[in-house]
Amino acid sequence: MAFIFNCSHEMALSANKSEYTPPKIVKRMEEDLKDLSSLLHENTIDKDIKVWGWNKAIKHQLIKKGYDLDLMPSDEQIENIRYFASRKYASIYRNKLVIEKYKNSFVENEMQFITDINQLEYSDITYITKTPWSSSGRGIKIVNNKEFPTPPFLIDKFYNKILDFAFEYKVTDKYVEYIGISVFKASTDGKYKYNYVLPQTELKTIIIQQGVDKQIIDYLQQQHKILLKKELIGKYKGIVGIDMMVVNESDTIKIHPCLELNLRMNMGVLAIMLYKQYGDNSYACIGNPNGFQAILDKNHFYIKYNKR
Repeated sequence: MAFIFNCSHEMALSANKSEYTPPKIVKRMEEDLKDLSSLLHENTIDKDIKVWGWNKAIKHQLIKKGYDLDLMPSDEQIENIRYFASRKYASIYRNKLVIEKYKNSFVENEMQFITDINQLEYSDITYITKTPWSSSGRGIKIVNNKEFPTPPFLIDKFYNKILDFAFEYKVTDKYVEYIGISVFKASTDGKYKYNYVLPQTELKTIIIQQGVDKQIIDYLQQQHKILLKKELIGKYKGIVGIDMMVVNESDTIKIHPCLELNLRMNMGVLAIMLYKQYGDNSYACIGNPNGFQAILDKNHFYIKYNKR
């Protein structure tokens, strides 16, 4: 089975239907970037990864095209993906994450999944809310003056962000493998811009230069690995990306240790693979010059829309 770039994955998880058609602009993006794997050597993408993300809709499409059902996750496994990829689970995961050893290096846990507006205890701080399933900044709202969306949604404190980064893992039937760090740029409201394509040592140095101790990074990476093993072994196989950020809280540098979990292929993993293939000073491009293009250019990997 060829690698399929179904970037409408989170939308399909939210819809939770076998028959799902993404918005036209997203469908065009999937079509323009269908050859994304051509940026990589044939053996670079893990042979277990067949699609960007598994959901009911992509499974149904592949069954109709005659692909072998044995190559796909079961319906139960897809339900697991939907649950573990939700922001409801992200709030549960954050509560389970053991980071007491360096407690003062992390922000307090302000994440809460709201199903009833009466659950909220209002204050004058700025919040950020997120729909249960979304990606690349969609479904995110910065909230002031108690203008909260209709539940369900995840609510978190709005932080003074300095840097976005993620840990990338691969979950198998027996173990969790650490793939590496990805450092990326996103806007204040979470809209994805680009990933850095650099050696792992340099990516870690970028984080350290913000005022984070190396041992804190290593400790957090290990604690995530331990918890992922407890939570996902036997329930999910594939890539997990955990988004985090470095923040300035009252003139103190701290880490937000878990914003969300992405149970799918992601730009961070692609950036790690691209560095292994191209190094940190090359140019490569695929896609439609009159539409969407995926571009690697001078240490940056990003998707560009050439609107006509």
